[in-house]
Amino acid sequence: MLATSSDLWLSFRWAARSGQMSRDVIGTVSAVDTGAPPVLDVAARDFFSRLYLNSRFVPLRVDYEAGEQAAVSMVFDDRRPVEGLLWPHRITTKRGGETIDDLFLDEIVVNPPLTGDDFVR
Repeated sequence: MLATSSDLWLSFRWAARSGQMSRDVIGTVSAVDTGAPPVLDVAARDFFSRLYLNSRFVPLRVDYEAGEQAAVSMVFDDRRPVEGLLWPHRITTKRGGETIDDLFLDEIVVNPPLTGDDFVR
């Protein structure tokens, strides 16, 4: 069983509004005791995701399903220290077991200085 401090049962509700569209979504977030590192499940109307964490609660992988689409899995790999945190420098996305995106990051810059020239209208 999960330790009390790791137990998470949270009900949430939010509204998405865009133009004339208005929809309330009701879902739940729950910790799952798999006997391995922590897992968080999120479920709401036609959506389900499972977030796999390591023992230090760092995201390793997220699997999700939405509506009729095939299941999608994103794996966060090749972690390197940047500004005191371990950031993934490879993110692989698969749909239905087939790789649809394999993103390799050469550099991650945290809070870089920005000027007005960085924004183009």
